[in-house]
Amino acid sequence: PQLDVTKRLIAVDVADGVTTMYSPTSPLTRDELDLVQAMGNSLVLDELLPGREVAIGDTWSHSPETIGALVGLDPVAHCEVESQLTKASDKVALIQLKGRVHGAVEGVSTELELKAKYHFHLEQQRITAIVLAIREQRAIGHVGPGAEVVAKLKMAIRPIAKSAALAKTPIAEFDTPPTAAETNLIHQTVDGVMRFATDRRWYVTGDERPLTVLRLIDRGDLVAQCNASTVVRRSAASRVSLEQYQQDVQHSLGDRFRQIVSAAQWTDDHGQLVYQIIAQGEVEGLPIQWRYYLVAARSGRRAAFSFTVDGKLASRLGTADRQIIDTVELLDDSIAQNESSPAETKPAPATKPAQAANTTKTKPNTKTPAQRRTAKPAPAAAKRPAAQAKSEPSAKTTTPKPAQPATRPQMAEKKPITAVPQTAARPRKSRLRR
Repeated sequence: PQLDVTKRLIAVDVADGVTTMYSPTSPLTRDELDLVQAMGNSLVLDELLPGREVAIGDTWSHSPETIGALVGLDPVAHCEVESQLTKASDKVALIQLKGRVHGAVEGVSTELELKAKYHFHLEQQRITAIVLAIREQRAIGHVGPGAEVVAKLKMAIRPIAKSAALAKTPIAEFDTPPTAAETNLIHQTVDGVMRFATDRRWYVTGDERPLTVLRLIDRGDLVAQCNASTVVRRSAASRVSLEQYQQDVQHSLGDRFRQIVSAAQWTDDHGQLVYQIIAQGEVEGLPIQWRYYLVAARSGRRAAFSFTVDGKLASRLGTADRQIIDTVELLDDSIAQNESSPAETKPAPATKPAQAANTTKTKPNTKTPAQRRTAKPAPAAAKRPAAQAKSEPSAKTTTPKPAQPATRPQMAEKKPITAVPQTAARPRKSRLRR
């Protein structure tokens, strides 16, 4: 993947110890966010300094927030990392870092062993080079496999006189917290006929025509699964009614159905007709809630969404389903890419959210937030693997074809990764003396 030319300006917001990277000009995709959130973010480096006068042999500990930002953990459960001043000359001080940190990445627990050497330039009053070795053991996740990885990062930082790109940008305009519209991630389906926005807790685990599968991970828990698919076109005159759609939903649930909680319809900001059916039932004795949506554009193009959530976790899903539906845009033929006619389907429920895949040694998808609100270019990164999933039906009075939950994500290539350093922004100064 590549960062779109309209999104090359990246801002970093820091609030309550949490860093958020986003583009003020246009929402990022998940792949684009992965590109800018690289391990060993240069904006965090100077936070490793002691902030006081030290002598050779002195040590100091690092806060969980600093190490978490450096290696991309959120949150950090346990941190035992310290640095020691080992050598100094007239221009450069050599510092060594080591320790262990436990935390979570994308809701998955992970343990890292860190060893590093970094240089502090006495004249520039900042860290100008670092070599960081990382050994990671990551548990099985709801959106990816487990991993055992050894990685090495080398980074050198050099000052520049000015940035031609930033010189054209009024940075003062970004001195306010980002809005939800700026931090949300945009997703366009693989067939190019539909796009929508999600908050950052949603992860795409499968995207094959005509079905896209997403999972909502909140504080390490699999809260909900969403199956989204395009269905056969229908003109306004031949649209099904809300009552017929409700009957189709009830029929597709079969003996799992218990009751209809609500049924509603409205027209969204794009002029698309939206049907909503919320139903409750049971799967293997567990209470399950299904939230169905049918979105129909004036062009006749339609899309069906089903959200499956454990009844006990429905409050944690909240309005995250509506946030997606309110941003759905069905694209015209002149806009959509690689489009062809989708198959007719019926609405069918996603079953109980699937369990995580078996562990394996593989290449992890590392992410690191930045430490300071600034703007900078982004490096390249590898594309994440997608999961395979079967098609979910939509509305028509033919025999329903129940949707299947997303299958196990494909395993990534078995090899370690090397993080790509990012261009440094100007940090606040910390002093280090012999």
